[in-house]
Amino acid sequence: MKRVLTTMAFAIGLATAATAAHADFLFDNFSDDQGPVIDNSIGGIVSSGYQAVSAGNTDIANFYRQLATSLTGGAPGSKIEAHVIGGLFNSSQSTPNATGFSTVDWRIGATGTGTANLSAWQSLALSVQIAAADIANGAIRFFLVDADGTSIQTVMNIAAPIIFGSPQTFNKNFSDFSVVNAGTTAGFDWTQFKNAALTIDGQAIPSLDVSIDIIKAVPEPGSLALLGTALAGIAFVSRRRRQQ
Repeated sequence: MKRVLTTMAFAIGLATAATAAHADFLFDNFSDDQGPVIDNSIGGIVSSGYQAVSAGNTDIANFYRQLATSLTGGAPGSKIEAHVIGGLFNSSQSTPNATGFSTVDWRIGATGTGTANLSAWQSLALSVQIAAADIANGAIRFFLVDADGTSIQTVMNIAAPIIFGSPQTFNKNFSDFSVVNAGTTAGFDWTQFKNAALTIDGQAIPSLDVSIDIIKAVPEPGSLALLGTALAGIAFVSRRRRQQ
């Protein structure tokens, strides 16, 4: 009996630890409309300017967002457009054969001089839900930058078109992000998060259209697996007790 109780206590401990780690942190749900910004001239960047992300639409205090587009190629009359409306960030490259990129930039404070402590996110994963993508092989890049200029990134590749009504979620562990630029101190300082950027890279994919629904920080897959293992252990111990 003692062994059974010890096993149960261990399983409950695992479940509690995993459940404590199972918390979603909202980065941006795109509920604040913004734009559109449109670039129909090759060269240069068109931007919206920064606006505050409303409380309840992010878990980061004093968070500001900007949209920008840049047309890099295409036939006469082509354009690239970005806007946030109806809970979606939309990037659209018109036909014929427009190429370029759209970005969403976030920063702390209206002037970008603030920082935020996101140390709790370090053991989590970035989760980006893509509502639609009309062409395969488009690349979505997500950057984080700390106060001393260290930047880390991940790249999400769209393997196949995604239709509205069947969104796909891409999860990338923050621990797997690669360093893009090394600042003055070693490693990325999660206590001094300064800004972030998401880029829809359509320079090699003409006429790419992408819609993004929500960006969050979520438990790494290993944490969820641990929770499943713990719950399975509790179920096993419960069956043993009933049998005895």
